[in-house]
Amino acid sequence: MAALKIKEFPGLTRIAPETIERHSMEQALRDAQYALDVQLHDLRSEFLAREGKLRQDYLDRVAEITSA
Repeated sequence: MAALKIKEFPGLTRIAPETIERHSMEQALRDAQYALDVQLHDLRSEFLAREGKLRQDYLDRVAEITSA
């Protein structure tokens, strides 16, 4: 049986770890951005809910004052 001859690719070992590091960094940055986007979405949703409640309370009070 003939042994398989593996071709070496010059420079491959120098490029691959750097590429993997960059990919890992990019993925970590994407994960951080996604977490921020989720938090901002939650904050906006909470703000809109609280604003709606305050406006409704105001309208209820105005209706109460004007109906008296």
